Amino acid sequence: MSVELLDVREQIPDHLKEYEEAVSKGVSGFHEMFSLFQDPGFEARTGWKKEAENHCGSVYSRQIKHGKVFCAKFVVDVDLETLMHDNWKQPEKMPEWNTHVEFCNVLVHITENINIVHYGNGPVLMVSGRDFVSMRIKREVDGVVYTSGKSVDAPGVPKPGDRVRAHINLGGGKFRKHPEDDEKTIVEIMHCIDFRGMVPKSVIYSVMGKMMLKDIEEHQIHAKDLKSKKNSN
Repeated sequence: MSVELLDVREQIPDHLKEYEEAVSKGVSGFHEMFSLFQDPGFEARTGWKKEAENHCGSVYSRQIKHGKVFCAKFVVDVDLETLMHDNWKQPEKMPEWNTHVEFCNVLVHITENINIVHYGNGPVLMVSGRDFVSMRIKREVDGVVYTSGKSVDAPGVPKPGDRVRAHINLGGGKFRKHPEDDEKTIVEIMHCIDFRGMVPKSVIYSVMGKMMLKDIEEHQIHAKDLKSKKNSN
């Protein structure tokens, strides 16, 4: 099986054919995420509602067929290449800097730009610990990097254990150089998640803005650390 996405074709190795169904689901999720980023009203957030904003960034939301999707926008003080190397090549290090993430493991590398990760977080506000199994896909278009995340079930996926397994209906990111400073990156992160469990969606939706602002702050602190390490080498 080969995967053609945004004019890039990748071949799934024969020994990983058991993941073909999961890859197809992940590709579908990428298309859905990409279409939201490409929507004519997206840049102006036409049809979106502002959920939260502070000096770090902003969070907007809108309804889609899966439920409510949230999108955070912010700037980090590190260049795009360094940021994406960390984002794509080193997800296992996320618990070192993101207090919401307790563990993150890459279950399988399917191609250079497609993998499956398993990660979990501890309690956040009134939401108890959750874990996620996500198909990640990455593409670059005209210097802009897009990543997607979509919950999948695949061979070798761990059982949920003592956490509730949440479902990522739609997720992804858009990363681009800041037009006024090549050493900075504009980041937009999108999430539509069914956290499952006993907490009503309305309650979770009411705090998602605050949760994502906290994530923004931690991403910005981490980016400064990445820049410092880069400059010291």
